[in-house]
Amino acid sequence: MGKIKNFASMLDSPPFEKKLLVIDTKHPRNHSPEPKFIIQLFKLFRRHLMLYIFFQYRYLNKKISISQKGILWIHNTTENIGDSLMKTSSIRYLESKGYSVDLCVPEKFYDLYRNNPFCTRVFKIENLPKNDKNYDLIMLDALSSKCIKIKMKFFYSKPFVTLYEFFNYYRADYNLIFFSWYRIQYLINQDEYIDNIARPFVGGEIESNISSLNISSNALAIVCGGINDFRTYPNWIKVISLMDKKEPKKIPLVLVGSDNGVKHANEIMEKFKDRDQLLNTVGRYTLSELKSIISCCKLVVGPDGGILQIANALDKKIIALFAQIDIRLRFTEATNYQFLYDEKTVKNINHEDIAEAILSTTKT
Repeated sequence: MGKIKNFASMLDSPPFEKKLLVIDTKHPRNHSPEPKFIIQLFKLFRRHLMLYIFFQYRYLNKKISISQKGILWIHNTTENIGDSLMKTSSIRYLESKGYSVDLCVPEKFYDLYRNNPFCTRVFKIENLPKNDKNYDLIMLDALSSKCIKIKMKFFYSKPFVTLYEFFNYYRADYNLIFFSWYRIQYLINQDEYIDNIARPFVGGEIESNISSLNISSNALAIVCGGINDFRTYPNWIKVISLMDKKEPKKIPLVLVGSDNGVKHANEIMEKFKDRDQLLNTVGRYTLSELKSIISCCKLVVGPDGGILQIANALDKKIIALFAQIDIRLRFTEATNYQFLYDEKTVKNINHEDIAEAILSTTKT
């Protein structure tokens, strides 16, 4: 029984030596529920078995050697923007230590990462068969069949490492940015303090059609919509009304978000149809264009989600609205943020508090 427990400890032990902050969150884990112990144990055994059967254990490295400077990171296990940005954030650190990283991503994330100074190249997974570059090492997100199949198909005998190794990544109680950076530090034998520099990255190029919008350099981006109810704020009309009442020189506003925010954005535009410097971009632009819009703004305010991580990657000031999830699971010391919190849902956060936070931040 003791051996089984030691074997199973791989699920809960991060694959590095630094202490990872683990927080008992009230997040309902509705999108990635943590499997029961017996299922976790089965998955762990399956990963070991898969490596043996496909003769990949011989190529699995415990560390990245100083001679393995050319790395291909295959990132194909994440569905949402925020998690993707946090998981790949440590490429910043690899680049700063002299490693050359090519990043291979699904098409949906390509615009997020292209044209950035931290990757040598960024390309889509479907273009992997055309890539004949001779890498020193392959980085996979996880020891999953999805990742291993790609590795075997294109880089069968190449040495490789993984971000998660045998750790159970179906959890909601740790900071993905710190996990990514601590893991890379462990792999390249570094132990410096990085909590004040660890944050995501994106490409910084501004699309030409976004430049033509002439967004003010002191504009406020308001995030409309959200992926679920407790992370959707519906009272922006009250916030804007109070801001305009207290600040005669109106702050330029840009509404941002995806299709799930269109209804709220339309309501705001109808209410303030005579207001100057109010731009609605919700659901109208591509991911690359959205990134450019945020890049033009000074401050971003909204609920926890992918757009806040884009703002984080662009080093923007952030006012974050949080509920149920501890803020320390999303940001680090490197993020310029403040936050407002409610235990149940962001809609309970007082609109006066939000307006006051915005007005005080825009004056600094």
